[in-house]
Amino acid sequence: MKRILSILYLFFISFCNAQNNELTAITKNKDAFFIPKNITTKYNLTPLQGDDLMKVYNNETKDYKGGVTRLNDIRWQAPNANDAGIWILMNSKLLTEGNKDITSQIAKPKGVIAWNVYETSNEQKEMIKSMGIDLQYYVFIFSVDKYVGKIFVSTTSKLTVKNAYTLALEGIKATIKAAKQK
Repeated sequence: MKRILSILYLFFISFCNAQNNELTAITKNKDAFFIPKNITTKYNLTPLQGDDLMKVYNNETKDYKGGVTRLNDIRWQAPNANDAGIWILMNSKLLTEGNKDITSQIAKPKGVIAWNVYETSNEQKEMIKSMGIDLQYYVFIFSVDKYVGKIFVSTTSKLTVKNAYTLALEGIKATIKAAKQK
């Protein structure tokens, strides 16, 4: 399990690096845009190496107490809200990583402009199952004003998209609040 999580981490690092030339990291009040520490602690998530674009957390507890195994919390800023929306559309294939669109299952939060939700694709589910790993994941992509977010929540099979959304919503609320403070 830890090996697959390490591979996922490397993928996200390369993903963020590929996007650096298009959108920049948030510079002003940047930490306010991410999921707050008291929330990640509640889910038994330990911070790993991150940077200005991304905060990465792993659950190191036995049997993944709390059900969340990994969290990648990513933010970018565009010059304006229109550019943020266009960037999401132009990069949707990369952002979604080939996962299954389940946006219709979760209502768009108030204050969010662009909104997409994805779950582990059937092919990836089969691959993960064949390795004997109890894992699924959800990807929440959104924009608030000129800010773009991607929250990747990896869980055990005991949690649903609604459980993952509860965690992702904390990052969305933080982004909405921070965007108002520009």
